[in-house]
Amino acid sequence: MNKRSIKAVIFGAGHYGKILMRGLQKYYDVTIKTICDNDDTKWGEYIEDIQVTNPHELLCDDFDKIFICIRKGNQFRAVEAQLMEMGISKEKIVIMQRSTEYQNAFLEFDFARKNWIRCFADYTRQIGLKGNVAECGVYYGETAMFINKYWKDKVLYLCDTFEGFVDQDVMKEESDFDAFKAGSFTYSSFKVESPELIIDTVKARMLYPQNVKVYQGRFPDSVCGLEDKFSFVNLDMDLYQPQLDGLRFFWDKMEGGGGNFITRLFSSGITGGESSGCRF
Repeated sequence: MNKRSIKAVIFGAGHYGKILMRGLQKYYDVTIKTICDNDDTKWGEYIEDIQVTNPHELLCDDFDKIFICIRKGNQFRAVEAQLMEMGISKEKIVIMQRSTEYQNAFLEFDFARKNWIRCFADYTRQIGLKGNVAECGVYYGETAMFINKYWKDKVLYLCDTFEGFVDQDVMKEESDFDAFKAGSFTYSSFKVESPELIIDTVKARMLYPQNVKVYQGRFPDSVCGLEDKFSFVNLDMDLYQPQLDGLRFFWDKMEGGGGNFITRLFSSGITGGESSGCRF
């Protein structure tokens, strides 16, 4: 007997929720019945012919799962508490930021990069390439979880301040690069909750958390003394100096045939990635 489609509610009618809704429908047997949001200005709007409603109008027996599609932890935790207060059982609530079961929905974010990473992981296995893997610039682990998934037998080093950008790096970016959008990246841009809670969320979404080692702090100071060999490194630190430091740190630690992925290498608004690559 075929397993029936999951009747689902999407909580979060913003850009993030729209993309995850597409991902859930594309990669899983999920039928979206309702979209809800706490923002009353969105009530009555339609997303792919589904009306956005007040969450307090939800009927608990009308759906199997409610997917919280909100990026920031201080928000998705509040929504989870809200839903439970409404009488919705914890078993029906899926926090997408902490889910391992529905990871593939996140392929809709930057599919080309994640698909390249998957293909490169396959390549390293085919040629028997040794070395562990790393990501610098983790945020909530939306790319890291796929690195962990595709290199399930490798140690994954995760390096981030988990508190946003460091002031000195932002000031250097603003002073050295005219194209940098001053003010769009600040120390507090990504500081939405405590580092401990962010790290907890990152670890929660890993399929193989036992393989993960977290290094918190400004790179490369945070990895002082780290000695290992690497087959793949994802540099996603956005700014010039951290990216350049990453290239310098990992260069002589790469296995022959290994790969170094530099995110935002040719971004028009964030030129530090391209400049660090050229400088290196």
